Amino acid sequence: MAQPISSHSQTTSQSPPPPIPTIAVDGIQPSTRQRAFSFSNLVKRTRRAYSVSSAYPVKVHPSLALPTPKSSADLCLSADGLEIQKMKVPSLTPAQRRNSIAAAQRKYEDFEQKIEAAPLFVLVSTYLNYFILILFGHVRDIMGKLFKRKEYAHLRMSEGYAPLVSDFDSFYTRRMYLRIRDCWNRPTTGVPGRKITILERESKDFNLSFRLTGKKMEATNFSSYNYLGFAQNEGFCADQVEDCVKEYGMSSGSTRLEAGTLDIHQNLEKKVANFVGKEDAIIVSMGFATNSTTIPSLVGKGCLVISDELNHSSIIFGVRLSGASVRVFKHNNMIDLRNLLREVISQGQPRTHRPWKKIVIIVEGLYSMEGSIVNLPELIKLKQEFKFYLYVDEAHSIGALGENGGGVCDFYGISPKHVDIMMGTFTKSFGAAGGYIAGDKAVIDHLRVKNHAFSYAETMSPPVIQQVSSSMGIIMGEDGTNDGVNRIHNLAENARYFSNELRKLGFIVYGDEGSPVIPLLLFNPAKVSAFSREMLKRGIAVVVVGYPATPIISSRARFCLSSAHTREDLDKAIRDISGHTAEMLQLVKSLDSVKYTPRSYIVADTDILSKEKATSYEQELNKGKFEIYNIPRVREVGQSWSSVPLTLLSALLTSSRILLNIWPDLIICNGPGSCIPICMLAYIPRILGIKKIEIVYVESFARVETLSLTGKLLYPFADRFLVQWSELSNILDKAEYKGILV
Repeated sequence: MAQPISSHSQTTSQSPPPPIPTIAVDGIQPSTRQRAFSFSNLVKRTRRAYSVSSAYPVKVHPSLALPTPKSSADLCLSADGLEIQKMKVPSLTPAQRRNSIAAAQRKYEDFEQKIEAAPLFVLVSTYLNYFILILFGHVRDIMGKLFKRKEYAHLRMSEGYAPLVSDFDSFYTRRMYLRIRDCWNRPTTGVPGRKITILERESKDFNLSFRLTGKKMEATNFSSYNYLGFAQNEGFCADQVEDCVKEYGMSSGSTRLEAGTLDIHQNLEKKVANFVGKEDAIIVSMGFATNSTTIPSLVGKGCLVISDELNHSSIIFGVRLSGASVRVFKHNNMIDLRNLLREVISQGQPRTHRPWKKIVIIVEGLYSMEGSIVNLPELIKLKQEFKFYLYVDEAHSIGALGENGGGVCDFYGISPKHVDIMMGTFTKSFGAAGGYIAGDKAVIDHLRVKNHAFSYAETMSPPVIQQVSSSMGIIMGEDGTNDGVNRIHNLAENARYFSNELRKLGFIVYGDEGSPVIPLLLFNPAKVSAFSREMLKRGIAVVVVGYPATPIISSRARFCLSSAHTREDLDKAIRDISGHTAEMLQLVKSLDSVKYTPRSYIVADTDILSKEKATSYEQELNKGKFEIYNIPRVREVGQSWSSVPLTLLSALLTSSRILLNIWPDLIICNGPGSCIPICMLAYIPRILGIKKIEIVYVESFARVETLSLTGKLLYPFADRFLVQWSELSNILDKAEYKGILV
């Protein structure tokens, strides 16, 4: 087992070690092999058509970088051979790092997608919906206990015994989940590949029970963790599995520590260690148990586990089982983690204030509910400074991220030697089951004795072992083809395209660039069931997720992309998702086509300059019809405040008439008070899900240190907020300074 952190690491009196140097880029030409997850290929259609790495050839630094692979099999890394001469560091822009073919200088900020805040109306309506559901649920429970005593006996005191299941989870299951239970646990048959076959069912008792109808329906599968498309019943992997069953049968019939270890178990462990770049590995027959039984083998009383707040329940369960102390930091927030490390190291253990025996930070490589990727470069810098152990759960990232499918280390171009424990599962990218733990040989030897899954659980069955070994061999190029490279490349392309298209439609979408997990926020509990049922009607199988897997107001649909999906599959899904909005727009536009002019301007009554500039601009274009609409100002300079209600009513009526007449796609406001009513009215179709009218606001030229009243009111609603002075852009998060705009 790894040695405990020495006590000197528990104080901040010593100067921290120098930060990890960045990677140089002079002198060494990158490999000419086709890269599966090269961001120069991934974004070439939207950003640039050439590779920046040709102008910025990347050299690797011994402290961080992986050796540049010459073939797919070069992913087989060892702890040796990572020492390369120290190089000079140039300055690269985020775009250059993002497009670098060797990924040697990638930073998390280059791929991070900022989480869009939900409109206040959506949050309030979601809370209101849950309040009504909870209120009616309690009323039904009270009435049921009074008038249906036998049916509700399990919720009442009986012969001195308290009810066994009467907590909020039980209430939530009975009164909220049961209403939409048909959206989960849908029975399927066949191979869950690009398409999935669903067995239709019906309920006659409001979802208390279901009965199969005997019918089947085929749907495009966005619900399975089939990232690289290895869920197949034919092809190379299936043939290898069939041969394996003929030779080894279905089970070894014992635990690993007794008589259950086969040669194929040991061969797979060596291959896994080679694949992830560690000395040794063990394999476990269940993914959840990989975390929940390993963590108690590594930490115990007197140890501290620092966990990301969005870590998987298997990690939470394992930490609780270990008896170690636990602290939680904000999701992927390195500033919060640094502050927490300083606190726990300086304070030590509770009550005694003795130094911690060891500190372990546990994170996930790719978070399955948010689609966010761990900020590994910054995490390693903190590791170098504070001397903690790092445990990375790569259940969703192994195989799916990185140019060679090697996970987050491969994705960032960072050597795996900086991660002490690497955990992953075979369920997602390998089309199999189970998981692995990889690390130094001393640690893995310790786990072979202490890990309960290794000591007491059933062994991984031979067909599953062969499926993992064959699919991993394809990824590494052992079959002599580019099949593995192409699968990783297709997955990256599909993920980028699908998430970008959903964002263009105005949906709130989580997930960082390159993530195969794409959550689409639904919020309202009624939308969860409606979305799932309507998608199934259109032949789209998607998982909807709610409490307790997510916070109660963050219900979502989670799309799991696969390399097996075609562009036609993605386009059809996008059309079906946006279908309701498109249908509503067509209905509105079909009422009177004359009202939708090619170009329209909306200006304040007194804004003669804007009116003249619009007229001059259209005359220069000479492209056809344009119209200018006037809106009265809410208040003129020097106007009495007592007359504002009348002018406000006039502005609201005029704005409503104009919006209904022209139904614009974009509104640009340049500061006068007449902007307020039309911008706020233009926000209503977005709330209702009918149309997103883009709102761009240009702040008054005279405002240097603060915003005008109009600016303050429209700041939350504007999609872009342009200011005339750079000082304001430093104060306000949303503000942009593009120079003086007249």
